[in-house]
Amino acid sequence: MPNLVEHRHEEWTHRQLGHHRAQIFPGMGKPANSRSSLRANLKQRRRHNEIDGVLTKDKIPAILHDFFAKREAGIDAAVSDLLAERIIGVKMTISKFQGLGFAPQVELAADNIEEMFGLIRYGLSLDATATFYPDLRNEQIAPFLAMLSLLEDEICKHVIVMFYTFRIILANTLAEEVERHPHHPEWKTRTHRLLNFYPSELPTVANRLGMPADTGEQLLDAGKVVVNSYIEAGIPLFGLLAMNSGLTPASYPNFDMLIKADRQAILAEEAMVKLVEWVRNNAALPHLKIGSGTRAYDYSIPLQGRSDEREFFTFDLMTCTPTPWPQSKVLREIKKLYATPGVCERVLRPDLMITDAPEKAALECCGIAADDSLGFRHPQFDLVLSE
Repeated sequence: MPNLVEHRHEEWTHRQLGHHRAQIFPGMGKPANSRSSLRANLKQRRRHNEIDGVLTKDKIPAILHDFFAKREAGIDAAVSDLLAERIIGVKMTISKFQGLGFAPQVELAADNIEEMFGLIRYGLSLDATATFYPDLRNEQIAPFLAMLSLLEDEICKHVIVMFYTFRIILANTLAEEVERHPHHPEWKTRTHRLLNFYPSELPTVANRLGMPADTGEQLLDAGKVVVNSYIEAGIPLFGLLAMNSGLTPASYPNFDMLIKADRQAILAEEAMVKLVEWVRNNAALPHLKIGSGTRAYDYSIPLQGRSDEREFFTFDLMTCTPTPWPQSKVLREIKKLYATPGVCERVLRPDLMITDAPEKAALECCGIAADDSLGFRHPQFDLVLSE
Protein backbone atom coordinates (compact mmCIF):
# COMPACT_ATOMS: atom_id res chain seq x y z
CA MET A 1 0.00 0.00 0.00
CA PRO A 2 1.45 3.43 -0.88
CA ASN A 3 1.88 6.17 1.74
CA LEU A 4 0.43 4.67 4.91
CA VAL A 5 -0.32 8.09 6.41
CA GLU A 6 -2.81 8.89 3.67
CA HIS A 7 -4.55 5.56 4.26
CA ARG A 8 -4.59 5.76 8.06
CA HIS A 9 -8.37 6.23 8.28
CA GLU A 10 -9.09 3.12 6.22
CA GLU A 11 -9.53 -0.45 7.36
CA TRP A 12 -6.58 -2.35 5.91
CA THR A 13 -7.31 -5.64 4.20
CA HIS A 14 -3.70 -6.85 4.25
CA ARG A 15 -0.96 -6.51 6.81
CA GLN A 16 1.53 -3.85 5.79
CA LEU A 17 5.26 -4.36 6.05
CA GLY A 18 7.81 -1.84 7.24
CA HIS A 19 11.51 -2.55 6.93
CA HIS A 20 13.70 -2.01 9.96
CA ARG A 21 16.93 -0.86 8.42
CA ALA A 22 19.23 -0.08 11.34
CA GLN A 23 20.92 -3.45 11.47
CA ILE A 24 24.52 -4.46 11.07
CA PHE A 25 25.65 -7.93 10.02
CA PRO A 26 28.94 -8.49 11.88
CA GLY A 27 30.25 -11.17 9.57
CA MET A 28 29.78 -8.99 6.52
CA GLY A 29 30.50 -5.52 7.83
CA LYS A 30 27.36 -4.09 6.29
CA PRO A 31 25.38 -1.50 8.19
CA ALA A 32 21.93 -1.13 6.70
CA ASN A 33 20.59 2.32 7.23
CA SER A 34 21.79 5.02 4.87
CA ARG A 35 21.44 5.87 1.19
CA SER A 36 22.73 2.64 -0.32
CA SER A 37 20.35 0.42 1.63
CA LEU A 38 17.45 2.84 1.11
CA ARG A 39 17.98 2.71 -2.65
CA ALA A 40 18.08 -1.08 -2.52
CA ASN A 41 14.89 -1.26 -0.46
CA LEU A 42 12.94 1.07 -2.70
CA LYS A 43 14.05 -0.81 -5.82
CA GLN A 44 12.56 -3.93 -4.25
CA ARG A 45 9.33 -2.01 -3.51
CA ARG A 46 10.06 -2.01 0.22
CA ARG A 47 8.66 1.47 0.40
CA HIS A 48 8.10 1.76 4.17
CA ASN A 49 11.32 2.15 6.15
CA GLU A 50 12.14 2.71 9.78
CA ILE A 51 15.14 4.94 10.44
CA ASP A 52 16.85 5.03 13.83
CA GLY A 53 17.97 8.52 14.75
CA VAL A 54 19.79 10.55 17.35
CA LEU A 55 19.91 14.30 17.91
CA THR A 56 23.39 15.75 18.02
CA LYS A 57 24.33 18.37 20.56
CA ASP A 58 23.55 21.00 17.94
CA LYS A 59 20.05 19.46 17.57
CA ILE A 60 20.73 18.01 14.15
CA PRO A 61 18.76 14.78 13.64
CA ALA A 62 21.39 12.30 12.47
CA ILE A 63 20.92 8.75 11.28
CA LEU A 64 21.84 6.32 14.03
CA HIS A 65 23.94 3.31 13.07
CA ASP A 66 25.57 0.51 15.00
CA PHE A 67 28.83 2.30 14.52
CA PHE A 68 31.38 4.57 16.10
CA ALA A 69 31.32 8.02 14.57
CA LYS A 70 34.81 8.96 13.46
CA ARG A 71 35.35 12.66 14.03
CA GLU A 72 37.58 14.91 11.96
CA ALA A 73 39.94 14.92 14.94
CA GLY A 74 40.24 11.15 14.62
CA ILE A 75 38.31 10.42 17.82
CA ASP A 76 35.97 7.45 17.96
CA ALA A 77 32.86 8.14 20.05
CA ALA A 78 29.90 5.98 20.98
CA VAL A 79 26.64 6.78 19.25
CA SER A 80 25.17 8.20 22.44
CA ASP A 81 28.01 10.73 22.59
CA LEU A 82 27.62 12.30 19.16
CA LEU A 83 28.29 15.95 19.83
CA ALA A 84 28.59 18.17 16.81
CA GLU A 85 26.99 19.02 13.50
CA ARG A 86 30.25 18.21 11.76
CA ILE A 87 29.57 14.48 12.01
CA ILE A 88 27.13 14.87 9.11
CA GLY A 89 28.90 13.69 5.96
CA VAL A 90 31.70 11.93 7.83
CA LYS A 91 32.51 8.35 6.90
CA MET A 92 31.37 5.99 9.61
CA THR A 93 33.32 3.19 11.21
CA ILE A 94 31.72 -0.05 12.30
CA SER A 95 31.62 -1.22 15.91
CA LYS A 96 34.01 -4.02 16.82
CA PHE A 97 31.63 -6.03 19.04
CA GLN A 98 34.21 -6.20 21.80
CA GLY A 99 35.71 -9.55 22.58
CA LEU A 100 33.04 -11.66 20.92
CA GLY A 101 35.24 -12.96 18.17
CA PHE A 102 33.26 -11.83 15.16
CA ALA A 103 34.35 -8.30 14.42
CA PRO A 104 33.38 -6.96 11.01
CA GLN A 105 35.84 -7.64 8.24
CA VAL A 106 35.77 -4.00 7.21
CA GLU A 107 36.18 -0.81 9.19
CA LEU A 108 34.58 1.82 7.00
CA ALA A 109 31.05 1.69 5.67
CA ALA A 110 30.25 2.85 2.17
CA ASP A 111 27.90 5.54 3.45
CA ASN A 112 28.43 8.77 5.31
CA ILE A 113 26.65 9.83 8.47
CA GLU A 114 23.41 11.28 7.18
CA GLU A 115 21.09 14.06 8.30
CA MET A 116 17.69 12.44 8.73
CA PHE A 117 15.41 14.88 6.93
CA GLY A 118 17.86 14.91 4.04
CA LEU A 119 17.65 11.13 3.82
CA ILE A 120 13.84 11.27 3.88
CA ARG A 121 13.81 13.85 1.07
CA TYR A 122 16.21 11.68 -0.88
CA GLY A 123 13.97 8.65 -0.39
CA LEU A 124 10.89 10.53 -1.54
CA SER A 125 12.77 11.66 -4.65
CA LEU A 126 13.17 7.97 -5.50
CA ASP A 127 9.67 6.87 -4.48
CA ALA A 128 7.01 9.48 -3.78
CA THR A 129 4.80 6.80 -2.18
CA ALA A 130 7.26 5.90 0.59
CA THR A 131 6.64 6.12 4.33
CA PHE A 132 9.36 6.72 6.93
CA TYR A 133 9.39 5.81 10.62
CA PRO A 134 11.97 7.91 12.46
CA ASP A 135 12.78 6.19 15.76
CA LEU A 136 14.15 8.42 18.51
CA ARG A 137 14.38 7.94 22.26
CA ASN A 138 13.70 9.73 25.51
CA GLU A 139 14.35 13.47 25.60
CA GLN A 140 14.96 13.58 21.84
CA ILE A 141 11.38 12.84 20.81
CA ALA A 142 9.86 16.22 21.68
CA PRO A 143 12.37 18.48 19.88
CA PHE A 144 12.27 16.17 16.88
CA LEU A 145 8.46 16.36 16.68
CA ALA A 146 8.66 20.13 16.97
CA MET A 147 11.19 20.33 14.11
CA LEU A 148 9.16 17.97 11.96
CA SER A 149 6.00 20.02 12.44
CA LEU A 150 7.69 23.03 10.84
CA LEU A 151 8.66 21.18 7.67
CA GLU A 152 6.66 21.21 4.46
CA ASP A 153 3.45 19.21 4.17
CA GLU A 154 5.01 16.72 1.77
CA ILE A 155 7.46 15.64 4.45
CA CYS A 156 4.92 15.50 7.30
CA LYS A 157 2.56 13.42 5.17
CA HIS A 158 5.14 10.68 4.75
CA VAL A 159 6.53 10.46 8.29
CA ILE A 160 5.28 8.46 11.27
CA VAL A 161 7.38 9.13 14.37
CA MET A 162 8.01 6.15 16.63
CA PHE A 163 8.20 6.94 20.33
CA TYR A 164 8.21 5.18 23.69
CA THR A 165 7.10 5.36 27.32
CA PHE A 166 10.68 5.09 28.60
CA ARG A 167 10.74 8.70 29.75
CA ILE A 168 7.55 10.47 28.66
CA ILE A 169 4.51 8.53 29.84
CA LEU A 170 1.50 10.78 29.39
CA ALA A 171 0.42 12.96 26.49
CA ASN A 172 0.31 16.20 28.46
CA THR A 173 4.01 15.80 29.28
CA LEU A 174 4.81 15.24 25.62
CA ALA A 175 2.82 18.34 24.65
CA GLU A 176 4.57 20.48 27.25
CA GLU A 177 7.99 19.36 26.04
CA VAL A 178 7.20 19.80 22.34
CA GLU A 179 5.90 23.31 22.95
CA ARG A 180 9.13 24.35 24.67
CA HIS A 181 10.70 24.28 21.21
CA PRO A 182 9.81 26.22 18.05
CA HIS A 183 6.83 24.35 16.64
CA HIS A 184 3.87 24.65 14.30
CA PRO A 185 0.66 25.68 16.12
CA GLU A 186 -1.06 22.63 14.63
CA TRP A 187 1.77 20.21 15.41
CA LYS A 188 -0.60 17.67 16.97
CA THR A 189 -2.31 17.00 13.66
CA ARG A 190 0.54 17.85 11.26
CA THR A 191 2.70 15.11 12.76
CA HIS A 192 1.87 11.43 13.13
CA ARG A 193 2.91 9.11 15.96
CA LEU A 194 3.32 5.38 16.49
CA LEU A 195 3.52 4.51 20.19
CA ASN A 196 5.90 1.65 20.91
CA PHE A 197 4.57 0.14 24.12
CA TYR A 198 6.25 -3.03 25.31
CA PRO A 199 4.82 -5.39 27.97
CA SER A 200 7.90 -4.87 30.13
CA GLU A 201 7.01 -1.19 30.36
CA LEU A 202 3.61 -1.81 31.96
CA PRO A 203 4.94 -2.43 35.51
CA THR A 204 7.33 0.51 35.19
CA VAL A 205 4.56 2.81 33.97
CA ALA A 206 2.24 1.68 36.76
CA ASN A 207 4.90 2.36 39.38
CA ARG A 208 5.73 5.79 37.97
CA LEU A 209 2.04 6.70 37.91
CA GLY A 210 1.63 5.56 41.52
CA MET A 211 -0.66 2.72 40.49
CA PRO A 212 -0.57 -0.88 41.79
CA ALA A 213 1.11 -3.42 39.53
CA ASP A 214 0.42 -6.77 41.19
CA THR A 215 -2.23 -8.21 38.87
CA GLY A 216 -2.84 -8.39 35.17
CA GLU A 217 -5.88 -6.13 35.47
CA GLN A 218 -3.84 -3.50 37.31
CA LEU A 219 -1.21 -3.56 34.57
CA LEU A 220 -3.96 -3.27 31.96
CA ASP A 221 -5.35 -0.25 33.79
CA ALA A 222 -1.93 1.43 33.66
CA GLY A 223 -1.80 0.88 29.91
CA LYS A 224 -5.26 2.36 29.50
CA VAL A 225 -4.20 5.49 31.40
CA VAL A 226 -1.38 6.04 28.90
CA VAL A 227 -3.57 5.60 25.83
CA ASN A 228 -6.46 7.63 27.29
CA SER A 229 -4.09 10.53 27.94
CA TYR A 230 -3.60 10.92 24.17
CA ILE A 231 -7.34 10.84 23.57
CA GLU A 232 -7.91 13.50 26.23
CA ALA A 233 -5.05 15.70 24.99
CA GLY A 234 -6.27 15.62 21.39
CA ILE A 235 -3.00 14.12 20.18
CA PRO A 236 -3.92 11.48 17.58
CA LEU A 237 -2.03 8.19 17.51
CA PHE A 238 -1.42 6.58 14.15
CA GLY A 239 -0.95 3.29 15.91
CA LEU A 240 0.24 1.20 18.83
CA LEU A 241 3.20 -1.10 18.25
CA ALA A 242 3.70 -3.88 20.78
CA MET A 243 5.58 -7.13 21.21
CA ASN A 244 4.18 -10.30 22.70
CA SER A 245 5.27 -13.81 23.50
CA GLY A 246 1.80 -15.28 23.94
CA LEU A 247 2.76 -16.48 27.43
CA THR A 248 0.14 -16.39 30.20
CA PRO A 249 0.05 -17.68 33.78
CA ALA A 250 -1.49 -20.86 32.37
CA SER A 251 1.79 -21.47 30.52
CA TYR A 252 3.43 -22.18 33.89
CA PRO A 253 1.86 -24.83 36.15
CA ASN A 254 4.07 -23.51 38.97
CA PHE A 255 3.22 -19.86 38.28
CA ASP A 256 2.57 -19.02 41.95
CA MET A 257 6.00 -20.38 42.85
CA LEU A 258 7.87 -18.09 40.47
CA ILE A 259 9.71 -15.06 41.77
CA LYS A 260 7.80 -11.77 41.64
CA ALA A 261 9.72 -10.35 38.67
CA ASP A 262 8.94 -13.42 36.56
CA ARG A 263 5.27 -13.44 37.56
CA GLN A 264 4.98 -9.76 36.76
CA ALA A 265 6.61 -10.23 33.36
CA ILE A 266 4.13 -12.97 32.44
CA LEU A 267 1.18 -10.92 33.68
CA ALA A 268 2.42 -8.00 31.59
CA GLU A 269 2.48 -10.18 28.46
CA GLU A 270 -1.15 -11.14 29.06
CA ALA A 271 -2.13 -7.56 29.92
CA MET A 272 -0.65 -6.24 26.67
CA VAL A 273 -2.82 -8.61 24.64
CA LYS A 274 -5.86 -7.26 26.47
CA LEU A 275 -4.69 -3.67 25.97
CA VAL A 276 -4.36 -4.23 22.22
CA GLU A 277 -7.90 -5.62 22.07
CA TRP A 278 -9.20 -2.70 24.13
CA VAL A 279 -7.51 -0.25 21.76
CA ARG A 280 -8.76 -2.11 18.71
CA ASN A 281 -12.37 -1.89 19.93
CA ASN A 282 -12.20 1.66 21.32
CA ALA A 283 -14.64 3.96 19.53
CA ALA A 284 -12.44 6.93 20.46
CA LEU A 285 -9.60 5.42 18.42
CA PRO A 286 -11.17 4.62 15.05
CA HIS A 287 -8.84 2.82 12.66
CA LEU A 288 -5.86 3.06 15.01
CA LYS A 289 -3.33 0.57 13.65
CA ILE A 290 -1.81 -2.24 15.67
CA GLY A 291 1.82 -2.96 14.92
CA SER A 292 4.37 -5.62 15.76
CA GLY A 293 8.09 -5.89 15.18
CA THR A 294 11.03 -8.23 15.28
CA ARG A 295 13.93 -7.64 17.62
CA ALA A 296 16.76 -6.51 15.38
CA TYR A 297 19.43 -6.38 18.08
CA ASP A 298 19.26 -9.82 19.68
CA TYR A 299 21.78 -12.37 18.54
CA SER A 300 23.63 -15.44 19.75
CA ILE A 301 27.08 -16.98 19.43
CA PRO A 302 28.31 -20.49 20.18
CA LEU A 303 29.90 -20.99 23.58
CA GLN A 304 33.64 -21.54 23.46
CA GLY A 305 34.30 -25.12 22.43
CA ARG A 306 30.61 -26.07 22.66
CA SER A 307 28.92 -25.53 19.32
CA ASP A 308 25.70 -27.12 20.58
CA GLU A 309 25.18 -24.36 23.15
CA ARG A 310 24.82 -20.64 22.54
CA GLU A 311 24.95 -17.46 24.57
CA PHE A 312 22.44 -14.72 23.80
CA PHE A 313 23.15 -10.99 23.74
CA THR A 314 21.34 -7.77 22.98
CA PHE A 315 23.33 -5.14 21.12
CA ASP A 316 22.88 -1.88 23.02
CA LEU A 317 22.28 0.70 20.31
CA MET A 318 23.20 3.71 22.44
CA THR A 319 26.52 2.37 23.76
CA CYS A 320 27.56 0.02 20.95
CA THR A 321 28.18 -2.78 23.43
CA PRO A 322 26.72 -6.28 23.81
CA THR A 323 24.59 -6.96 26.89
CA PRO A 324 24.08 -10.58 27.99
CA TRP A 325 20.51 -11.78 28.23
CA PRO A 326 19.04 -12.10 31.73
CA GLN A 327 19.58 -15.36 33.60
CA SER A 328 15.88 -15.78 34.37
CA LYS A 329 14.47 -18.65 32.29
CA VAL A 330 11.14 -16.84 32.03
CA LEU A 331 12.66 -13.60 30.73
CA ARG A 332 14.88 -15.47 28.29
CA GLU A 333 11.88 -17.41 26.98
CA ILE A 334 9.98 -14.16 26.44
CA LYS A 335 12.86 -12.67 24.45
CA LYS A 336 13.23 -15.80 22.32
CA LEU A 337 9.52 -15.83 21.53
CA TYR A 338 9.64 -12.13 20.64
CA ALA A 339 12.26 -12.93 18.06
CA THR A 340 10.54 -15.99 16.60
CA PRO A 341 8.70 -15.06 13.40
CA GLY A 342 4.96 -15.44 13.65
CA VAL A 343 4.54 -15.66 17.43
CA CYS A 344 3.62 -12.04 18.06
CA GLU A 345 1.63 -11.92 14.83
CA ARG A 346 -0.56 -14.86 15.85
CA VAL A 347 -1.22 -13.28 19.24
CA LEU A 348 -1.78 -9.62 18.31
CA ARG A 349 -3.00 -9.92 14.68
CA PRO A 350 -1.32 -6.62 13.74
CA ASP A 351 -2.14 -4.35 10.83
CA LEU A 352 1.53 -3.47 10.45
CA MET A 353 4.76 -5.35 10.97
CA ILE A 354 8.18 -3.73 11.14
CA THR A 355 10.94 -6.26 10.61
CA ASP A 356 14.64 -6.38 9.87
CA ALA A 357 14.20 -9.51 7.71
CA PRO A 358 11.23 -8.89 5.42
CA GLU A 359 11.94 -11.98 3.34
CA LYS A 360 11.28 -14.03 6.49
CA ALA A 361 8.42 -11.96 7.87
CA ALA A 362 5.51 -14.06 9.06
CA LEU A 363 2.78 -12.42 7.02
CA GLU A 364 0.04 -14.94 7.69
CA CYS A 365 -2.55 -12.92 5.80
CA CYS A 366 -0.46 -13.16 2.64
CA GLY A 367 0.05 -16.92 2.80
CA ILE A 368 3.65 -17.06 4.04
CA ALA A 369 4.28 -19.66 6.73
CA ALA A 370 4.21 -18.11 10.19
CA ASP A 371 6.52 -20.57 11.89
CA ASP A 372 10.11 -21.75 11.60
CA SER A 373 9.46 -23.90 8.54
CA LEU A 374 11.45 -21.47 6.41
CA GLY A 375 14.53 -22.48 8.35
CA PHE A 376 14.86 -19.15 10.11
CA ARG A 377 16.72 -19.51 13.34
CA HIS A 378 16.50 -16.59 15.70
CA PRO A 379 18.84 -14.39 16.00
CA GLN A 380 19.29 -12.57 12.73
CA PHE A 381 23.05 -12.59 13.20
CA ASP A 382 23.13 -16.39 13.00
CA LEU A 383 22.49 -15.94 9.31
CA VAL A 384 25.93 -14.44 8.74
CA LEU A 385 28.12 -15.95 11.46
CA SER A 386 30.52 -18.71 10.53
CA GLU A 387 30.62 -21.32 13.26
